[in-house]
Amino acid sequence: MEVARRLGVSQRYIQSIEAGSRLPGARLMVEATRLFARQPEEWLSHYLATESRCHPLLDLAARLLDAGWLDEAGLALARVIVLGRQFYRGRYTGELCRLAGILRFRQGRARQACLWFSRMERAYGRQGSARRRLQGHFNHALALSGMGRWRSALERLDRAERLSRGLGKERAMIHYARGHLLVQLQSYQEAAAEYRKAGHLLGWQELGFESRLGEAVAVWGWAGARAALPLALDLLVRARPGTQRERALHNVGVLHRQSGDAAGACQFLEWSLAEHGAENETAEASTLAELLLCQVMSGDLAAAGSTMSRFQGVAGAAGETDLASVSAICLALGWPSPGGREMAHLHDSYEGRLGAALAWTAAQRGPLR
Repeated sequence: MEVARRLGVSQRYIQSIEAGSRLPGARLMVEATRLFARQPEEWLSHYLATESRCHPLLDLAARLLDAGWLDEAGLALARVIVLGRQFYRGRYTGELCRLAGILRFRQGRARQACLWFSRMERAYGRQGSARRRLQGHFNHALALSGMGRWRSALERLDRAERLSRGLGKERAMIHYARGHLLVQLQSYQEAAAEYRKAGHLLGWQELGFESRLGEAVAVWGWAGARAALPLALDLLVRARPGTQRERALHNVGVLHRQSGDAAGACQFLEWSLAEHGAENETAEASTLAELLLCQVMSGDLAAAGSTMSRFQGVAGAAGETDLASVSAICLALGWPSPGGREMAHLHDSYEGRLGAALAWTAAQRGPLR
């Protein structure tokens, strides 16, 4: 009875499955696997051998993708390909190509994802609704961006936008994705406009916050830190407690440092650390690296020593740029490098936090080579 309640089905339904008179649906199989902390390979081969309909198998593949079981989703899609060739004559081609493209994209195989999404475009171009054709162009754009083909991706987004009349959320996602692409092309003013349109359509839900954060970053790249600071402060006021507020505080702190107020930046960065979850050590390391830089720039070496001790505890999760910036500061102050690592080949052509750390170091003891 408890199992049926937790899975959201009736006791009779569970009994019919146990008796072998009914095959469980994809949702139930994936939810039960999660509930009992099992692995899908324990039942997947039997399920694939038993199920001969494409629609339930595509539903299963989609749910396995959502759960992060990529290899298992690939097996389900392979079964659909076999059945489609034997019985269905292309009836499910569009959905198959969509899911196969998503699978390849999540596996980091952007070129193969492009091929699948191109087939999806052709399939839905013949018989799909406007929403399906829009999805084909949008997904193809994402795969092209994964290959670094920014302008080709923008062209696909233009095609998608022409199909987005009456589809508010889809239109917002097009503007959001276009903003990312324009940032990659360093067209920051145009990117800010695209992010602003996306934020207007999405309101202040999760993606709306991301759109406004993107707008602040684009204005930052276009007009500088002082111009971006009001947008970041407005974002901070509206951010939800937790990850959103932590990221907003971090960005306000960085903008204060870039505006020449390193001491003021320290306060926002310390507030950001108070919002960090224990599970996100990479984000904590990034904020600690920024805080260390602001503390040494403002001359508070006692606080910097305490921050350095805390950074040592998460140095294993830190990114290379964070490690390099902290190592540059340690080298200038005569402190041991974080985690005992030596960072070679540092030079003063870097941008961002590492560039600021190297500039501060050069002012203390000359350029690093």
